Amino acid sequence: MSKTNEQADPELLAGWVVAVILAQPLAGGMRCYVGEVQRASAQGLRITHIDWLSGEFAGADFWFPWNTIAAIEVYTHEHNLEGVDLGKIQTRHNGPGLVSREAQA
Repeated sequence: MSKTNEQADPELLAGWVVAVILAQPLAGGMRCYVGEVQRASAQGLRITHIDWLSGEFAGADFWFPWNTIAAIEVYTHEHNLEGVDLGKIQTRHNGPGLVSREAQA
């Protein structure tokens, strides 16, 4: 059964920060992508990925179909992310041996 718009997760609101943990790693071995929610729909989740070097949300958006996602760590507007290194959240889920290309630059 596929999700309808009403069944798409209403708890994932635009502007929230998420760590999307995939069921299978993408090319390069990464399974976790931290970003800011742009839209959650019946088909999947779109986030603006964080730039590990600047700590800012920048660049192209990533879109993940629901069937590729194993778990989502959610940081709502109620969470204080001031001073939180979001890159470390991504590293924690990917493992210390996997870093993004941005972090390697």
